[in-house]
Amino acid sequence: MLVIGCWLLPAAAVRAEGCDPAQSLTTVEQLTDRGRDCIDMGNYEQAITDLTRAIEQDVNYARAYNNRGVAYRRTGNPQAALTDLNQALVLDPNYAKAYYNRGLTQYDLGNLDRTLDDLQRALDLRHDSPQEVYQLQGWTYFALHDYEQAIAAFNRALGVDPNFDRAYWGLGDTYREMGEFDQAVAYYHQHIDLAGANARPEVIAYVAGYEGEYVPGTGLIPVTAPTSGGGRSNYEYLLLMVVAIVGVYLRFRYARRIWASNRARHQKSKATRVDEQTRALYEKRRAQQTARSAAAAGNQPTIRVNSEHPANQGVLAVLPGGGMQASRPNSAPPPNWESLNGIGACHPDLVDYFWKTMPAQLPENCRWMVKGRPVLVHPESGIVFGFCMGVHLVALRLPEPEYSQAVAAKNTSLIWKGSSGKTIEARDIGPGWVFVGYEGQRWCLRAYEHAGSL
Repeated sequence: MLVIGCWLLPAAAVRAEGCDPAQSLTTVEQLTDRGRDCIDMGNYEQAITDLTRAIEQDVNYARAYNNRGVAYRRTGNPQAALTDLNQALVLDPNYAKAYYNRGLTQYDLGNLDRTLDDLQRALDLRHDSPQEVYQLQGWTYFALHDYEQAIAAFNRALGVDPNFDRAYWGLGDTYREMGEFDQAVAYYHQHIDLAGANARPEVIAYVAGYEGEYVPGTGLIPVTAPTSGGGRSNYEYLLLMVVAIVGVYLRFRYARRIWASNRARHQKSKATRVDEQTRALYEKRRAQQTARSAAAAGNQPTIRVNSEHPANQGVLAVLPGGGMQASRPNSAPPPNWESLNGIGACHPDLVDYFWKTMPAQLPENCRWMVKGRPVLVHPESGIVFGFCMGVHLVALRLPEPEYSQAVAAKNTSLIWKGSSGKTIEARDIGPGWVFVGYEGQRWCLRAYEHAGSL
């Protein structure tokens, strides 16, 4: 996994090895390293204990949150894992492994669209094992019944590592679902040859049942033609051949039963999983469409942004134009889209927090779009008091004393630096602006009241 450089440090600072809870560790790095080792050894309880201690010592250590998220996921607690992985990405928006691990967790939760978003972000940030990312992309498309995209993703994994046996397994399952059974068996053979003793049992059983022939690792007896010589009579050769044929027949019937049982169980599990995912996606999109239809019917107030007011000049200058929203007007209501993907070039989790969670206490709807970006605008004064961009940027305009409280709080700042290297200073936007990240819910109501008084 992560490789820690060996420096000339005292003995107490050397990297912890293994998962021995009796070993006394003090530094954040040592606790995080041992937590990672405990995960690799399957001791998830000790891993969570060590990583929690590391976080208590340094709440801004993204790697500890990422590793604890992995441990929570492997103990069957995906919601806790998602919370930790979100925090890791708040602290380090360029953390490729955290995006991959969050993609795994979203896959477990059935959030397949968000799985694909996180995996693409991991690839954009050059994840050090891209074949693993491509493989999960393939299984996600497989679950969505997009078999062409699944095949393309598995092939990209093989382009990185031609000996990646799990990609051949994925290709075999995909072609089998498409009804191309000969092609599926050909890929299954490659999976079995590369994986050896670790080959998937259901794959071995399927190949044995499909071909009725010897497959390494199944225990089926190959039929070998007799050769001349060796001192055996023709009768002995005939007897050996009969025994071999009967053995193959009996083992073939046994393999067929195993294959039929595994296939029925696999089909039932897959059908249940797909039905649950399809139902969840349908309900989610239906609820979104209902909400947007209600907004289109008049529940969304028309807000006039006061572009001439001095308080708005800084934020209007900072908000970038172009991108996906280049064709939209400078001031418009939220779009009536099927999902939050792509709104203002912002991550859907950020838009969900900025437009739903953070302003939950406001007495009226303040959501609006300015220059294609999500903002919060006071409906009466027309003053913009909040906006978001990218993956984690959330900014609010605050009065005193809340401004001083926000500046002194953790996880807030007066300078924001994006992944592209662009830097924005709060003072360039105007008085009272501060980048609050996911802490904005604490001050959103005061920001709204302040905007109404300007």
